[in-house]
Amino acid sequence: MRLFIAVNIPALIKEGIHSKITDLQEEIRGDIRWVRKENWHITLKFLGEIEEKEIGKIKEIISSVATNNRQQSIKFSRIAAFPALEKPRVIYVGIDDKNDILQKLYKELEEQFSGNPSSSYTAHLTIGRVKDKADRGKISTILKEYRQLDFSAFEMKIDKISLMLSILKREGPIYKELYSINLMENRD
Repeated sequence: MRLFIAVNIPALIKEGIHSKITDLQEEIRGDIRWVRKENWHITLKFLGEIEEKEIGKIKEIISSVATNNRQQSIKFSRIAAFPALEKPRVIYVGIDDKNDILQKLYKELEEQFSGNPSSSYTAHLTIGRVKDKADRGKISTILKEYRQLDFSAFEMKIDKISLMLSILKREGPIYKELYSINLMENRD
């Protein structure tokens, strides 16, 4: 089973972000494999191929991390790319996480799974991947034109984390939530 741990994004936010990037998608359609909005999520930890007998232990770890963290809000920010806007391979919408909840969840999961909480993490929403034979210079120029797009109106509460199954198909992956658990509620 191919598994990952993620924060799923509400359908209304997916719709809103998607409506803002439609022109970008049209402009560089042939050079990018766009992620279907139904599959948008914030990855916290990619686990890879896992035997079914390991799922119980994974759920325990996720539960431990979730019950150790309080719900917090994040906002989406701007279009960006890995490894850099000048040499794009992955196109994403950045995340403004003023309380560092995603960073904290990531570090705790890393520590539980690999014992290495110090590896780097940039919270993001992947929206596309650049094809191997694409003109990266052209794509970079177009992406820079879209840097002014502001996604800060899209705010969401990080209230749960999910164990996700990834089923690879020719037409693209299908994701299914296997398990989720709420983070602690804030008592203001």
